[in-house]
Amino acid sequence: MKKGFTLMELLIVVALLILIAIVVLVALNPWGQIAKAQDSKRKTELTQLNKVLEDYYNDKGCYPKPSEICYDLPPTNICTGAGSHVLDSQTCHICGNESGSPTFPYLSTLPCDPQHSQKKYLYQVAAASNFSCPISTDDATNSCPQWYRIYSDLNNQSDISIKDLGCQAGGCGLAPNYGYEFGVTSPNEKLKKTPAYYCYTPSNTCDNQSPKTYEQCEANPSCITIYSSRENCCLHQPKPIGCP
Repeated sequence: MKKGFTLMELLIVVALLILIAIVVLVALNPWGQIAKAQDSKRKTELTQLNKVLEDYYNDKGCYPKPSEICYDLPPTNICTGAGSHVLDSQTCHICGNESGSPTFPYLSTLPCDPQHSQKKYLYQVAAASNFSCPISTDDATNSCPQWYRIYSDLNNQSDISIKDLGCQAGGCGLAPNYGYEFGVTSPNEKLKKTPAYYCYTPSNTCDNQSPKTYEQCEANPSCITIYSSRENCCLHQPKPIGCP
């Protein structure tokens, strides 16, 4: 008479199968592969959009206004501090999947970040000149923008393009927080980059001996985490000493 498996033997087999599955998952790293695929999609879409916007400019002599490419619009009260500074740009977000996205004749569908709305493509163009803040959206809108920037937030912080662009640790984007690792621009413009990186240190402080490059922070043994701005460093928990 044949004997069946004992409960202990079944548990051992199940444990081995689980162990093998874990090893396979670690080796294949499916989440990492998904993240890389999403980043590849972002870079491909923005590169394509970069080319399309040049076609748009060649036909019209201008780059798209926010209302012509974004599903949302800049806020009505563009900035604060009446008369204290001059508005230089407007920003909004691109995603063809949003109901408010306009028809853009140069593409069947405008691109949308693969993790939208957790992550979004940020569009930035020059604002109308000679206006002091705050002003309305209509007054701030440039009727014929002559430059643009589009920013994207990548998943893989070791992507080679991040270092090539100088956007390590989210060092590109809008001041004061920045927060983007990839972007494209019109030929006459460059990505905006942080003027100084900050280090979170073992003494629970944000090292603010700026200007400091990413490479200098990386070479500093007391730098636990590198941030693209003091504002971002001050978001660290526990809150660093000296932060508001």
